[in-house]
Amino acid sequence: MAFLKFVKGAIVGNEQPKYDVLSKTDDYELRSYPECQWVTLSIHDKTPDEFSTEDYKRLLDYINGKNESSLSIDMTAPVLYHVSPVEEKAKDYSVSFFLPAKLETPPGPLDTELALSETGAREIYVRTFTGMAKDEDWKREFDALKSKLDNPDDIDLSEYHRAGYDPPFKPFNRRNEVWIVKKSSSVVDPPSPTE
Repeated sequence: MAFLKFVKGAIVGNEQPKYDVLSKTDDYELRSYPECQWVTLSIHDKTPDEFSTEDYKRLLDYINGKNESSLSIDMTAPVLYHVSPVEEKAKDYSVSFFLPAKLETPPGPLDTELALSETGAREIYVRTFTGMAKDEDWKREFDALKSKLDNPDDIDLSEYHRAGYDPPFKPFNRRNEVWIVKKSSSVVDPPSPTE
């Protein structure tokens, strides 16, 4: 079942968070994302390169129906790693699956190490690169993105995100993105309904 979801996604494409490109340079894009829902697994005492098939399977189990509603959920992209740029915290991170927009109320996970979360509307600086990336590749791309941004006080450097869009078995033309969240945003919340 999980493998078939990967194959289907490779052929017809997986749902991804919608976004608008606010600006673009040769080095990065600034994107505006709406609210998104995620299911997240926290990891301790191993680097992202050591993230195992067993760890990944726990997230797959959730979308394959191991949840409070026994609901099968479509595979999406990206798989998002929330990583600290501080070397001492490199083994303390989390990994999230984006949940489809049509899923207004996601079922609770049965695995107590999984949690549901929601990110509000936000602006994100994004740098795209290819290849089978390892920890050092992600860190290099993060440093490259950080160095290109004009206002370092306007970015949240407590963590950055590694977004992978391809199944593990895809060897070529892989899409990897490094995300850094912008602190101040021009995203305007919709007005409250008037009485």
